[in-house]
Amino acid sequence: MKELLTQYPKAAKIVKDYYLEKFMKGLEGKDFPPEYLEHVKQQGIQLNIVEKVLENSPRQLVDVFDENQLYLDVAPCYDDSNTKIMFFFTIHKGEINFEDLGKEGKYNTRIEAEKEAIKSAFEALESKLN
Repeated sequence: MKELLTQYPKAAKIVKDYYLEKFMKGLEGKDFPPEYLEHVKQQGIQLNIVEKVLENSPRQLVDVFDENQLYLDVAPCYDDSNTKIMFFFTIHKGEINFEDLGKEGKYNTRIEAEKEAIKSAFEALESKLN
């Protein structure tokens, strides 16, 4: 998943800025000197932190994509024999009239489907930003 951050640099910047903003809001109202807060803001979020979020908890990125009108939908379905529950994903683009950016495929677990959805969402966001 960390290759997404280099493969899609504009989308990666949006994600990093999102987490920096969340982090800075968490520091509001605390007793930190303004110079420290400015230093933190200038340093930004470390790349390895974003990589860990991508790898361990991709669903935390859903809000980032929502803010950019890319809506991820992970849903259960049956396998081809109708005996096992699997998961698939779709990405909807836009406000009211969705343009479906979904991909074919079924995944054994929700987390696998979410990771693939995040990969596709990075690609879609990068395309949107170009």
